[in-house]
Amino acid sequence: MRVATVNSSLSKPERAENENKITSGQVDAIIIAPEQLANDNFVQTVLSSVLSKISMFVVDEAHCISDWGHDFRPDYRRIVRILQAMPKNLPVLATTATANNRVVTDIQNQLGRHIIISRGELSRKALHLQNVPLMPKAKRLAWLVQALNQIPGTGSMRKRYETAS
Repeated sequence: MRVATVNSSLSKPERAENENKITSGQVDAIIIAPEQLANDNFVQTVLSSVLSKISMFVVDEAHCISDWGHDFRPDYRRIVRILQAMPKNLPVLATTATANNRVVTDIQNQLGRHIIISRGELSRKALHLQNVPLMPKAKRLAWLVQALNQIPGTGSMRKRYETAS
């Protein structure tokens, strides 16, 4: 499967290359950060050129759409505008692992009752939780810097700096 992404972490040349692949039909799937929907040029030039060719629309982290969600991101609301420009029979899948019933209802109200919302288990093998006693703010921040440098994985500060270099 050929996939292109458009998000704020891309360099200008990478973004231009991906946008070209999208508009020329060289990709099977597109991953777009919702914040990109605020870019009118992107929506009018790139996204509008493929709207009629989309066979499924997927919203990941769908709880971000809801005011009631723990991670509300206003740009997720722009998704509703994009969906309104698409055929009414377009399949829409919204996924989240953390939405409660009130958030699910809010998502359905915004995206339409015809969408499928898939809620996974909050408890996952790749997710590890730990309780840490509360300390004064300065001590917490010092502990956090030290702990992040010693924990392997995506949260590791060392890994982030090595990757950025």
